[in-house]
Order: sequence, then structure tokens, then C-alpha cells
Amino acid sequence: MDEPMQAQTQTQTLPFNFTGKATEYFGIWIVNVLLIVITLGLYMPWAKVRTRRYFYGNTLLDDSPFDFTGSPIAILKGYLLAIVFFAIYYAAINVYPLSQFIFLILFLLCMPWIVVRSMIFRAHNSVFRNIRFGFKKDYMGAAKIFIGLPLLMLPTIGLIVPYLIYRQKRFFVDNSSFGTTPFSFHATAGPFYKYYAIVFLIPFIGVIAAIAIPAYHGYVTTAQSSSFINSVDDPTGVSGIIENVTILGSMLIYLLMFSYLNARINNLVWNNIEIDNNNFSSSLRARDLFWLYLSNSFVIILSFGLMVPWAKIRMARYRASKLSLLAVTDLDGFVKNEQEQVNAIGEEVGEIFDVDIGL
Repeated sequence: MDEPMQAQTQTQTLPFNFTGKATEYFGIWIVNVLLIVITLGLYMPWAKVRTRRYFYGNTLLDDSPFDFTGSPIAILKGYLLAIVFFAIYYAAINVYPLSQFIFLILFLLCMPWIVVRSMIFRAHNSVFRNIRFGFKKDYMGAAKIFIGLPLLMLPTIGLIVPYLIYRQKRFFVDNSSFGTTPFSFHATAGPFYKYYAIVFLIPFIGVIAAIAIPAYHGYVTTAQSSSFINSVDDPTGVSGIIENVTILGSMLIYLLMFSYLNARINNLVWNNIEIDNNNFSSSLRARDLFWLYLSNSFVIILSFGLMVPWAKIRMARYRASKLSLLAVTDLDGFVKNEQEQVNAIGEEVGEIFDVDIGL
């Protein structure tokens, strides 16, 4: 009796896979760029939908692709709403400069609605095996996280940032669902503080360098002056080399910090997401991301931006290769059950339109 039970609860590792190609996406990307320029930006909603559909359609879980069903018109409504708001804002501050504070308050009060509507739009238009994702209308929760907690930034001298990131991640996961089945988030704030603490230790290397290099620079300058060499007027001298090395070193340190934090937080979030006893596994590595960011930036600069599609495809392929679903329940049976429940309950779409803010 025990062996059949063990077989039923055996975990399957279902990998994610990205099948997009740089040459295919380049065709979509270059047309999008040209039409956005020609239409003075009005084509941007259509460009966004084409891009999302390509990346969704080439992201596979257990050999099944995702789909994005969003309408460009819905995204256009969000853009027009933003344009009207900022047009009124600029007109008002030119007549009455102090009105900018009123608009700031209005924007903050609208932030919970903006965030929730954006997530509802994305979830509702994200589909896997004919089942839509969902997002709950938790405006009060959004207000606490996107208005209340940021107000504590100054009193806590920024120490609340890791907790703020934790609460935002938990908010997005706990309010999301696949069909009728909700996701749940099991991480705590502790690891977020741990990774941020480690990241902010890295700049101490830069602080030490900032102290040591000027001291060395002063010594070199004195030595050069005694030898009648003006280091300031000699860009090929030691002073210029030290300055360039310092700038380059600072950029690399920042990129290293960003890569480390991105990898650790991404893994922390995905590894603590559960849906119907099924979990995810993410294994991004900081050194891999560091190399991808560095090499992608180098190639994009050398190509004057034409290699952006290649860089995006390369990053998407890497991220998908490091993500998998640890399925305890049978995926086919789970999806079939969701289809039956969704068909029985029906869908409440409501007044959905995109107010995308790039979360």
C-alpha cells in the first residue's frame, strides 16, 4: 500500500525552456522601432503586444507555450490616460507652480489603483493551456505597501528597503492565481535583509579605494612636480590612468552588486512560491548574470544598439534554463481540473484596460 502512495507523490521536475531566436526577434524589433518613430510613438502599444506575444509564445513549460492575449487598444487607453494627466500637470504648474504638490499627492493616492489594474491586466491576458492567470483587487493592501511603507524611508534612513521589497514580492504572489488556484509565498523578510547587507558591503571596497587612490595620486603628483612633469596636462600619465581605472572599477563594482542582488532575490522569490503543493526551483548564478550584463552591454555599444534583440534573447534563454516546476500533482490533471472549474464559475473581466507601469 505504501509504494503506490509514494509513486503518486513523486516529484517531477518540469523545466522551462525558451525557444526564441535572435534573427526572428530582430525582424519584430526593427519593425517596431521604425513604426514607433514614424507614428511619433503611437505604435508603441502594438509594439509591446507583438513583443510580449513573441516572448510568451517562445516560453515553454513541459513543452507547452504561454500566450499573451492583451489588446493594443487597451494599452493605448493607458497611455492616453497618462498623457492627459501629464498634460494637465505641466499646464497647471506653469500657471501655479505650487500645484505640483497637489498633483504629487493625487498621483500617490492613485498609485494603489494603478498597480492593481496593471497586474489584473497582465494576469488576465497571460494564458497557459487555455487557462488564464488572475489577480485579486486588493487596493487597501496596495495602499499600505506602495504608499504607507515608502513614507518610512526617511525615518528609517532607508533601512526599510529590504522589507519593502519583501512585502511587494509577497503582495504580487499572494494575490495571483492560475485559474481558480491561488499562489502562495513562503519567504520571510530575513533573507532579503541578508542579501542587501552583503551587497552593501561590496561598496566598502570602493570606499577603501577612494581613500587609497587619492593618497597615492598625491604622492605621484608630488614626485612628478619635483621632476618638472605636469600630470594634469598629461592625459597619458599616471594621473589619467588612475582616474580611468577608478571609473571603470566603480562601474564593474556596481554591475557586480546588481548581478548578485538580482540573482539572489530572483532565486529567493521563485524558490518560495507554491501552487497546489507544487513549487518552483530557480538557480540563477551571480557570475553568469554579471558576464551576460557585461558582454551584452559591450556588444550593444559596439553595434550602436542593433544587437539589443540578441541580448534580450540571450538573457531570456538563460533565465528560462535556470527555472523549473517541481510538480507533485500531475500537471495534465491539474490543468484539466482548472479548465472545468473556470468553465463552471465563469470569468469576471470587468473594465480591464492597461495602465502598464513596468513592474
